[in-house]
Amino acid sequence: MEGRAQWTEVREEIAERYRADPEYRAAWDKTQLRHTLASMVRDLRQQQGVSQQELAKRVGTSQAAVARLELGGAEPRLDTLERITHALNMRIEICFSPLASSPETAGPSSLNRPRASASSASPDR
Repeated sequence: MEGRAQWTEVREEIAERYRADPEYRAAWDKTQLRHTLASMVRDLRQQQGVSQQELAKRVGTSQAAVARLELGGAEPRLDTLERITHALNMRIEICFSPLASSPETAGPSSLNRPRASASSASPDR
């Protein structure tokens, strides 16, 4: 579980920097959706015991593309997300939420939200 401990530390460092640095906060807010998607895909893949290489094979892409997405370095198209969720026997559900009004309730806290569950509903196809 060393990877999880390291990710917890990274989340805490991101949250601290977000609270302390207005420029970092602005940059994070611009890419928040990308980071949230990255975290959700990574967590779901790991919950199912699927490697990045295996997910890439199922989706028809490269392991490097999966890694880039999971690091928040890529903004995936909707059809790419659909292929990923189907490869993990999941479906996409979209939810809208109010904008946060303070650094304590915005930004990196999204990394600590409940994750998609491997036992969720299967695709509708």
